[in-house]
Amino acid sequence: MNLSLMMSEPNTPRHCINRLAAGDPLHRLVEQAYRAFDRPAPRHMSGCRCAFCADRARARMLASRAARDWTAEEVRGWFDRASSAETGRTGLQVASRTDRAVFRFLLPRVLELLATGALPADATTAKVFAQFEPGRLGHGDRIMPRFAGLLLDRALHDASCPLDVIATLRVLSCGGWALPPLLQQAQADPELPASLSRAWSGTDRGDALFPGTWPPGAVPLLRAGFVTSLTAERMMNFAMAEGTSYQETDAAMRAADLVLRNL
Repeated sequence: MNLSLMMSEPNTPRHCINRLAAGDPLHRLVEQAYRAFDRPAPRHMSGCRCAFCADRARARMLASRAARDWTAEEVRGWFDRASSAETGRTGLQVASRTDRAVFRFLLPRVLELLATGALPADATTAKVFAQFEPGRLGHGDRIMPRFAGLLLDRALHDASCPLDVIATLRVLSCGGWALPPLLQQAQADPELPASLSRAWSGTDRGDALFPGTWPPGAVPLLRAGFVTSLTAERMMNFAMAEGTSYQETDAAMRAADLVLRNL
């Protein structure tokens, strides 16, 4: 049966959760993405074996729902199925054309959830981004490069951001965004010492500074850019600067020590 012909869920009021405020720097860009990638929900024919159709009850419920109205839990559920080895998805070559169509349909909502911190930058998100590579999608208005720059800027400047600077770089690089310009942006930002301190202050001496799976060649680039005596010096300068809180000083000194031990 064609899922597009299935009965849609009742028209019940939906709460606007995980939305970007109108004044948020990423709000206008995400709205542009909704317009640029606007398309009807993909059609799924009888016997479709895509990740969306793997859960028939969920597929029936979501068949006619706009991408904007998917909840974080629903997007996460699709991510889990798209990356699950239990459905035969054991490598990056398994994404079907229908899977790709669903991802493009959901992409603006995925960007919004990342920007609000509702979509964790964990192994599942990294694998899905590596499968579909949203950073390589071309668009004349450069939505995707601008999104990456603004998301990284948030991780650098906002201490309350759920994604720290390392997690942000990981999900973006897995998603096909070029790492060198993002590294240049981070290195040039005066907030880099504070953001790295937040990312690394809780890291034990034996833990990896760049945990998780990264694209080939990414970790050497990160080490060359961040694990340097200059980075440690910038952290110590931040720790001793006027206005740095006691907690920030402690975090910066811990992170600087980690950097020096990993040189």
